[in-house]
Amino acid sequence: MKRAYSILLLINFLLTSCNSPTLIYLGESEQWGVILKVKNYNFTADLQYIGDDIEGLVGTDIHYEIKLKSNWSAGGNQVLPESGVIKFDCDGSGCINLNNKTEVTLEWDGKQEVIVVEKLNE
Repeated sequence: MKRAYSILLLINFLLTSCNSPTLIYLGESEQWGVILKVKNYNFTADLQYIGDDIEGLVGTDIHYEIKLKSNWSAGGNQVLPESGVIKFDCDGSGCINLNNKTEVTLEWDGKQEVIVVEKLNE
C-alpha cells in the first residue's frame, strides 16, 4: 500500500511539471507519507495519513514542521480532513533552501514521528 502510494504520487507530480525543473522529495513512515515539491520560489507539501485509524484521526489537530537548510523551519497546525491529506504551501526564496535530505516532524495526540524525505531528482 505504501509503495503504491509513493509511486502514484510520484507519477502525478512528474506529469504535472512541464516547463521549469521541479524538485521532488519523498519519505514515509508507518503512519504518514510525505511529498515535497519545489518549483521556482515556492514549495508545496502533501502530508498523507496512511495508517490504519483514519476514522479516529479525522478532526485531530496535526502539527507539522519541515526543516530547511538554513536551520529555519516551515510548518503549522491543521485539522486532519476526511481525505487524510494535509496540504501546505510556502512561497518565497527562504522556503526553497532544502538539503538533499531533510526532516518532516508530525505531532498529534501526544505522538510524534520524524520522517526523512530525500530528493529524487536535480
